[in-house]
Amino acid sequence: MGYFFHEFKNEALNKAYELLENVTPLKFDCGTLCGSKCCKGGDGSGMLLFPGEEIFFRHRNGFTVRKDPATGYDEVICTGKCNRSDRPLACRIFPLFVYSVKKNGKTFSGIAPDTRARGVCPLCDCGINYSKEFERRLRIISKIFENDSEICNFLIDLSHTITDFGAFSGTQLQ
Repeated sequence: MGYFFHEFKNEALNKAYELLENVTPLKFDCGTLCGSKCCKGGDGSGMLLFPGEEIFFRHRNGFTVRKDPATGYDEVICTGKCNRSDRPLACRIFPLFVYSVKKNGKTFSGIAPDTRARGVCPLCDCGINYSKEFERRLRIISKIFENDSEICNFLIDLSHTITDFGAFSGTQLQ
């Protein structure tokens, strides 16, 4: 386990970072396909932070943490260049999304394409398959997050937001 994981008090986050330490959507840096489009957001665009991540990014050079005006959750805004080992969880799993929904009192979690990624990431529409190991580890992470009430509630709330965005933009959460 690297130094990074010791920063979090939340064991679910530590495990997620550990599982994704050397695994990415493709077997190479997918940013080489598109010039790292996902890292070139506008002045006010950032990535939402999972509960507990803000502690690491709040005082880190190259990152600014603020409240996302649309969701009220913490988000991180970066300079567009960072050490890949310093990326927040949302960047590590992009363009996929770990979702949670409650039905009949039970929580169901899984992974799906992030409907917000469609206009940014060419992987969403080009038919390239994601690394099976990447998908397998994200499914493990989704089950780990089911057992963390704070992260699970965050994902349930965010899943509603992404579903609403998908309905508005014509790209449904699958």
